[in-house]
Amino acid sequence: MKKTIIFISSIVVLTLIFVFFSHKAIKMTGGDKFCASCHVMQPMKKSYIKDVHGGNNNLGIKANCVDCHLPHDNMFNYLGTKAYNGIKEFSITALGKDKDINWQDKLEHKKDYVYDSGCMSCHQDITKVNSKNEMQNIMHKRYLDYANELKCVSCHTHVGHDGLRGELNKL
Repeated sequence: MKKTIIFISSIVVLTLIFVFFSHKAIKMTGGDKFCASCHVMQPMKKSYIKDVHGGNNNLGIKANCVDCHLPHDNMFNYLGTKAYNGIKEFSITALGKDKDINWQDKLEHKKDYVYDSGCMSCHQDITKVNSKNEMQNIMHKRYLDYANELKCVSCHTHVGHDGLRGELNKL
Protein backbone atom coordinates (compact mmCIF):
# COMPACT_ATOMS: atom_id res chain seq x y z
CA MET A 1 0.00 0.00 0.00
CA LYS A 2 2.79 2.39 0.95
CA LYS A 3 4.61 1.67 -2.34
CA THR A 4 1.43 2.42 -4.31
CA ILE A 5 1.00 5.79 -2.60
CA ILE A 6 4.65 6.67 -3.25
CA PHE A 7 4.30 5.57 -6.88
CA ILE A 8 1.11 7.59 -7.46
CA SER A 9 2.59 10.62 -5.67
CA SER A 10 5.71 10.40 -7.84
CA ILE A 11 3.59 10.26 -11.01
CA VAL A 12 1.58 13.30 -9.90
CA VAL A 13 4.73 15.30 -9.06
CA LEU A 14 6.45 14.34 -12.33
CA THR A 15 3.31 15.23 -14.30
CA LEU A 16 3.12 18.64 -12.63
CA ILE A 17 6.79 19.29 -13.35
CA PHE A 18 6.30 18.25 -17.00
CA VAL A 19 3.24 20.49 -17.40
CA PHE A 20 5.04 23.44 -15.77
CA PHE A 21 8.11 23.18 -17.99
CA SER A 22 6.02 22.50 -21.10
CA HIS A 23 4.02 25.64 -20.42
CA LYS A 24 7.25 27.62 -19.91
CA ALA A 25 8.70 26.26 -23.17
CA ILE A 26 5.54 27.10 -25.12
CA LYS A 27 5.58 30.69 -23.80
CA MET A 28 9.33 31.13 -24.43
CA THR A 29 9.00 30.01 -28.06
CA GLY A 30 6.10 32.31 -28.93
CA GLY A 31 7.56 35.81 -29.09
CA ASP A 32 9.71 37.88 -31.38
CA LYS A 33 12.92 37.22 -29.45
CA PHE A 34 12.70 33.50 -30.18
CA CYS A 35 11.14 33.71 -33.63
CA ALA A 36 13.65 36.29 -34.88
CA SER A 37 16.62 34.36 -33.53
CA CYS A 38 16.97 33.03 -37.09
CA HIS A 39 18.54 35.68 -39.33
CA VAL A 40 15.98 35.06 -42.07
CA MET A 41 13.25 36.52 -39.82
CA GLN A 42 14.97 39.87 -39.27
CA PRO A 43 12.82 41.78 -41.83
CA MET A 44 9.70 40.45 -40.14
CA LYS A 45 10.96 41.54 -36.72
CA LYS A 46 11.93 45.03 -37.93
CA SER A 47 8.53 45.61 -39.51
CA TYR A 48 6.73 44.05 -36.52
CA ILE A 49 8.43 46.47 -34.11
CA LYS A 50 7.17 49.42 -36.22
CA ASP A 51 3.60 48.09 -36.14
CA VAL A 52 0.82 48.75 -33.64
CA HIS A 53 0.78 45.03 -32.83
CA GLY A 54 4.52 45.13 -32.09
CA GLY A 55 4.04 47.64 -29.28
CA ASN A 56 4.16 50.84 -31.35
CA ASN A 57 0.95 52.15 -29.79
CA ASN A 58 -0.08 54.46 -26.96
CA LEU A 59 -0.46 51.58 -24.49
CA GLY A 60 2.70 49.65 -25.37
CA ILE A 61 0.65 46.47 -25.81
CA LYS A 62 2.35 43.81 -27.92
CA ALA A 63 0.99 40.74 -29.62
CA ASN A 64 3.30 37.76 -29.73
CA CYS A 65 4.07 36.03 -33.02
CA VAL A 66 1.92 33.06 -32.02
CA ASP A 67 -1.04 35.34 -31.31
CA CYS A 68 -1.44 35.83 -35.06
CA HIS A 69 0.44 32.95 -36.65
CA LEU A 70 -1.16 30.04 -34.78
CA PRO A 71 -4.82 29.00 -34.63
CA HIS A 72 -6.67 29.72 -31.39
CA ASP A 73 -9.73 27.58 -31.98
CA ASN A 74 -8.60 24.79 -29.64
CA MET A 75 -5.50 23.70 -27.72
CA PHE A 76 -4.85 20.59 -29.83
CA ASN A 77 -4.88 22.56 -33.08
CA TYR A 78 -2.70 25.26 -31.51
CA LEU A 79 -0.10 22.81 -30.19
CA GLY A 80 -0.21 20.61 -33.29
CA THR A 81 0.32 23.57 -35.62
CA LYS A 82 3.06 24.93 -33.36
CA ALA A 83 4.89 21.60 -33.38
CA TYR A 84 4.47 21.12 -37.14
CA ASN A 85 5.63 24.66 -37.95
CA GLY A 86 8.52 24.43 -35.50
CA ILE A 87 9.82 21.19 -36.97
CA LYS A 88 9.33 22.44 -40.54
CA GLU A 89 11.03 25.79 -39.94
CA PHE A 90 13.90 24.22 -38.00
CA SER A 91 14.44 21.71 -40.82
CA ILE A 92 14.40 24.41 -43.49
CA THR A 93 16.94 26.47 -41.55
CA ALA A 94 19.14 23.48 -40.63
CA LEU A 95 19.29 22.39 -44.28
CA GLY A 96 20.16 25.92 -45.41
CA LYS A 97 16.99 26.14 -47.51
CA ASP A 98 15.90 29.37 -45.81
CA LYS A 99 17.76 31.36 -48.48
CA ASP A 100 15.45 29.86 -51.13
CA ILE A 101 12.23 31.22 -49.59
CA ASN A 102 10.37 33.71 -51.77
CA TRP A 103 9.03 36.02 -49.06
CA GLN A 104 7.28 38.35 -51.51
CA ASP A 105 5.28 35.35 -52.78
CA LYS A 106 4.46 34.36 -49.21
CA LEU A 107 2.98 37.83 -48.67
CA GLU A 108 0.46 37.09 -51.41
CA HIS A 109 -0.65 34.04 -49.42
CA LYS A 110 -0.74 35.64 -45.97
CA LYS A 111 -4.21 34.23 -45.35
CA ASP A 112 -2.49 30.84 -45.01
CA TYR A 113 -0.16 32.15 -42.26
CA VAL A 114 -2.45 34.40 -40.21
CA TYR A 115 -5.36 32.86 -38.33
CA ASP A 116 -8.61 34.74 -37.80
CA SER A 117 -9.09 32.91 -34.50
CA GLY A 118 -5.94 34.70 -33.31
CA CYS A 119 -7.31 38.07 -34.42
CA MET A 120 -10.63 37.34 -32.74
CA SER A 121 -8.99 36.38 -29.45
CA CYS A 122 -8.14 40.09 -29.01
CA HIS A 123 -10.67 41.76 -31.30
CA GLN A 124 -13.83 39.88 -30.35
CA ASP A 125 -15.87 43.10 -30.35
CA ILE A 126 -16.01 43.27 -34.15
CA THR A 127 -18.62 40.52 -34.08
CA LYS A 128 -20.96 42.98 -32.34
CA VAL A 129 -20.66 45.40 -35.29
CA ASN A 130 -21.27 48.41 -33.06
CA SER A 131 -18.53 50.84 -34.00
CA LYS A 132 -19.16 54.58 -34.27
CA ASN A 133 -17.60 54.25 -37.73
CA GLU A 134 -20.47 53.14 -39.98
CA MET A 135 -18.17 51.97 -42.80
CA GLN A 136 -16.33 49.76 -40.32
CA ASN A 137 -19.67 48.27 -39.25
CA ILE A 138 -20.61 47.55 -42.88
CA MET A 139 -17.26 45.91 -43.64
CA HIS A 140 -17.18 43.81 -40.47
CA LYS A 141 -20.75 42.68 -41.10
CA ARG A 142 -19.66 41.65 -44.58
CA TYR A 143 -16.76 39.71 -43.06
CA LEU A 144 -19.16 37.93 -40.70
CA ASP A 145 -21.52 37.11 -43.59
CA TYR A 146 -18.67 35.75 -45.75
CA ALA A 147 -16.30 34.40 -43.08
CA ASN A 148 -15.57 31.27 -45.11
CA GLU A 149 -14.30 33.38 -48.01
CA LEU A 150 -12.91 36.48 -46.31
CA LYS A 151 -10.13 36.55 -43.75
CA CYS A 152 -9.10 39.44 -41.53
CA VAL A 153 -6.01 39.93 -43.70
CA SER A 154 -8.21 40.19 -46.79
CA CYS A 155 -8.84 43.81 -45.78
CA HIS A 156 -6.17 44.43 -43.15
CA THR A 157 -3.40 43.63 -45.62
CA HIS A 158 -0.44 45.13 -43.73
CA VAL A 159 -1.49 44.19 -40.22
CA GLY A 160 1.28 43.08 -37.89
CA HIS A 161 4.24 44.12 -40.00
CA ASP A 162 4.36 47.81 -40.91
CA GLY A 163 6.61 48.27 -43.96
CA LEU A 164 7.36 44.57 -44.46
CA ARG A 165 7.62 44.83 -48.27
CA GLY A 166 10.26 47.53 -47.90
CA GLU A 167 12.23 45.45 -45.39
CA LEU A 168 12.07 42.45 -47.71
CA ASN A 169 13.20 44.56 -50.68
CA LYS A 170 16.36 45.44 -48.74
CA LEU A 171 17.44 41.78 -48.85
